Amino acid sequence: MKFLLLNILLTIIGLASCAAVNYETGEKIYIKVNSFSSSNDRIQFKLNNVSINNSDVIKFNIMRNNYDYMPKKTSIIVRDGAGSFTKWNDLDFSKYSMYDGWYELSATAGKKTNTLGFTISGTNFKVNDVITIKNININGKKISFRKDDWSEWEQPKLSFSLSTFSSNSSSSSVSKPTPKPDSTSSGVTIKNIGMINTGPGVDCSKEMSIAWHSPYEANYIEYTLASDTGFKKAIRKNVSGIYVGESREWIDENVKSVTFYSCKAYLNNLTPKSNYIYRVGNKYEVSEVKKFKTAAGTRENFSFAWLADVHTQDKTSTYRENIKNLINRMDNIDFVMFSGDISNIGNKYNQWEYFSGNPSLSNYMYATIVGNHDYYKTVDGHSKVRKDKKDRGYFSNKWYLDWAAVPITSTYGNKKLEGSNYYFIYNRVLFINVDSTQTSSSTRENKVSVDEQIKWFEKVVESVKGKYDYIIVQQHYSYIVDKDIKYGKFTKWSPVFKKYMVDLALGADTHDYSRSAPLYFIGNKDDETLTSNNVSVSNEKGTIYMTAFQLDGNGLSSDVKNKATFLPKSSYFGGGGRGGCKIEITNKGINLSLYTAADLGKNTVTDSVFISKKSHGHSKVRKDKKDRVIIYIRQKNV
Repeated sequence: MKFLLLNILLTIIGLASCAAVNYETGEKIYIKVNSFSSSNDRIQFKLNNVSINNSDVIKFNIMRNNYDYMPKKTSIIVRDGAGSFTKWNDLDFSKYSMYDGWYELSATAGKKTNTLGFTISGTNFKVNDVITIKNININGKKISFRKDDWSEWEQPKLSFSLSTFSSNSSSSSVSKPTPKPDSTSSGVTIKNIGMINTGPGVDCSKEMSIAWHSPYEANYIEYTLASDTGFKKAIRKNVSGIYVGESREWIDENVKSVTFYSCKAYLNNLTPKSNYIYRVGNKYEVSEVKKFKTAAGTRENFSFAWLADVHTQDKTSTYRENIKNLINRMDNIDFVMFSGDISNIGNKYNQWEYFSGNPSLSNYMYATIVGNHDYYKTVDGHSKVRKDKKDRGYFSNKWYLDWAAVPITSTYGNKKLEGSNYYFIYNRVLFINVDSTQTSSSTRENKVSVDEQIKWFEKVVESVKGKYDYIIVQQHYSYIVDKDIKYGKFTKWSPVFKKYMVDLALGADTHDYSRSAPLYFIGNKDDETLTSNNVSVSNEKGTIYMTAFQLDGNGLSSDVKNKATFLPKSSYFGGGGRGGCKIEITNKGINLSLYTAADLGKNTVTDSVFISKKSHGHSKVRKDKKDRVIIYIRQKNV
């Protein structure tokens, strides 16, 4: 008879929330697949000493490994765990979505019993897979359990051991957490570790940035290669948090002050082209395991997702579904670029907390930039602070700086630029992130001029000369949308981008999708639209300017067509909507692909274009003999 050899690991003390979402703590049961013998595809176990009546509603959360989807053709049967083992519900995972990295499942009891049984069926599990179940509740009341309440039934035989951590993250170097003191006695209001996010290092082949919040000053991070699932070879670094008090003006959903320790760790001497896992902790708790991948450090191909504008509200899950659908369809991305408006109002702690619970933040490096919504401040929890009706109320980037994992790169003497303006190199591509809201007339704190940013930009590019083949710039405000010049300081930046041969300039905020021809500006600073008289088109000297769809709202856009009015044969304007781009960097050029719901089931993308590499090592000019406008190697307009 074929069977799976399993271990069940039970935790009575809940693991700390990596994202501080409400149900991230509590009792959990872990089932680890140790080895296969023959071909029985069932994992069967039961919870004893429960009181279940006919028609009771049983709900629970379940996931595989660290926020991974269940394998294809996998289901779970919820049943009576005794007597005739009557099946109540057979739940196919392919029909359910994940929320905060967990499946939320529900079943209805078919009889009165004291034993709750589970049968997980599937032939595609792998050795060392770990299945976690938590938050079992009956008719809305969460139940508690002990080690001895769980047992195997029928085959396979299961063995038990008591652990505070899952078998994917247990380590002899971490002792069992001691009971927590009351953190409020030290002036801190948060209860658990949270807000964990991974950002780039200056050289992403060897370096990475990690940020999180903690109730305590003394913290640590452990990181190791992903193959070291037990963290036996992990490097541990102690991290002292910086106290963030009431003067920082964070508030919770009840408009009460939020205080915490902001923790930042900079990892270096990493192995290029490697998958890593890490976790953060303190004396009282440890986070769940997170992942990232280092760059190769060579001219090897890579790809990333480019997303923007989620405007996170309190517990609004629609954008998470949009991100999940996009990343799943893009397949094999290496990291995520995110062009701002992470929150709806910047000083609302629970919005950043909820965004940080997005499962993709556990699996990818996020290279973020701050948006105007992230600058907003509220006092009453609803309305944005403004000077008057005309004032937009941009207040400060300090809340982004408290959250974000970013490399501390040189500001060349201008401290105001630190943190929200930074650069990094990933496989011979220089990425430069610019805080465009910082130059707004409405900004109250850390305000700078665009001339100061340009001066910094030029010094950055000069300092890494010879280390890159492409330059990609990201900011929140859009430069141009179709023929309209927007408020991203296009007329100021375009001559700079021409000088340094910038390949892509990414913006957002308007929620339109727009991709220009490769162009540069030769007009007057007061021009409001693009014309054939104020721009020149050149693949060698021009920059492709793009504006991102938003992700806030129900579902991805399904009716997206090219409505470009300026250079329509070599540009794309999709209007407003929801979607995201996959950008692939190769030795020959850059592939751009727009993903929406319009291309579902067609094995196509809504907009696709290839940009050939510039001749300076940094694009061969391909022009039509008649109008001298670039002809792309590949473009699909739906």
